[in-house]
Amino acid sequence: GNIVTNSFHKYIKSDNLNFTIKNYNFNQVFQVLNSRSELDVLIVHLTKDYFINDGYSVNYSLFNLFAKTAYDFCISNKTILILNNIDYQNEEVVLSQNFEFQNKINILNKKLFNLTKKINNIFLYDLNTSLNRLGYNNSFLTRNNFIFKMPYSVKMLSVIGAEYTKIIEQ
Repeated sequence: GNIVTNSFHKYIKSDNLNFTIKNYNFNQVFQVLNSRSELDVLIVHLTKDYFINDGYSVNYSLFNLFAKTAYDFCISNKTILILNNIDYQNEEVVLSQNFEFQNKINILNKKLFNLTKKINNIFLYDLNTSLNRLGYNNSFLTRNNFIFKMPYSVKMLSVIGAEYTKIIEQ
């Protein structure tokens, strides 16, 4: 089968499955979700940067469009869609604003979770649990965000890849 993801190709490993990986940039996700799929698995790894700007305002219309497009994709394709919840880790937000920021993220994550209840071929990976287990300083590496738009350390990418592999093997 085929798996579409970005940046995880060397971290998703399985002795039990034979697959190839195609990589797309996140700005091509809508194009992929709007097309007929021959894929077995599609991984769309979400980061808060796509839906939240530097002023911490959420682009709910973009998020809702993404959720509707993901829903429509799963209705019209047999492809398994793997998404992740959006992390609320942020060292730049002062404490009083942090709760408001987390509430915004929780609204988005609840909508993602509700998608999994509506469609049985959407799976949601709990990224926040993995981030909490590894710790903020071990999980994030700003330099990686500049190189390939993925804010995680190599250690965290390995954890995420292992979790995606578990989901795929199920």
